[in-house]
Amino acid sequence: MKRHPTNPNLHLHTDDYFHGFRVYTERGPLIQEYLERCEQVIHASLHHYARVTAFRLDLHLPPLYCLQDESHANAVLERFFASLNAKIGHNRAQASQIRTGVHQTTVRYIWTREFGTEGTPHFHVTILVNGDAFTYLGDYDLGRDNMFNRVVQAWASALNASCEEIVTLVHCPEGLVYRLRRDDQQSYNELFYRVSYCCKADTKQYQDRGHAFGYSRH
Repeated sequence: MKRHPTNPNLHLHTDDYFHGFRVYTERGPLIQEYLERCEQVIHASLHHYARVTAFRLDLHLPPLYCLQDESHANAVLERFFASLNAKIGHNRAQASQIRTGVHQTTVRYIWTREFGTEGTPHFHVTILVNGDAFTYLGDYDLGRDNMFNRVVQAWASALNASCEEIVTLVHCPEGLVYRLRRDDQQSYNELFYRVSYCCKADTKQYQDRGHAFGYSRH
């Protein structure tokens, strides 16, 4: 298998299918190791929950935001997921005080860092949660108690900014919610094709030693 030209630790996948699942190859080869990690995260979610909701979002950085001092670990993403985990956990704890039988959730995720034509990095993020706990992202109005606002609040916290300052930096693409069922192969196929886009070798940079891809390990 051919190695990545600028990162020999990675291997290129050129086939239209990966482990029997159709993948996105319209932009060139994909990275084998990233596809394996995506499969691992989705499998873990469906092993844990019979129903899974996945949200596909794009997170952008403010103009002139500097990642130089934290690019090696992409600490801004670490802060984002830590904050989001805390907010979702708080929501579940509050709900448990009001009623019984509240569904809890582990938050799993996949993310990739890409660079646009202007050279500014942005992040494609997929968040997977218990489908019995959360089903919708909710309205995009600030101040509501929904998943969209938790994402915005977590990104604002990661950037040390206000929600009003960064709300436009959270992009909700078309077809952003996927609802998977353990016994429904089609729903798995649709999500895997979508996240395989994030595994493309194009638009990735490794020269700054920053991570181009990350995922939850639990």
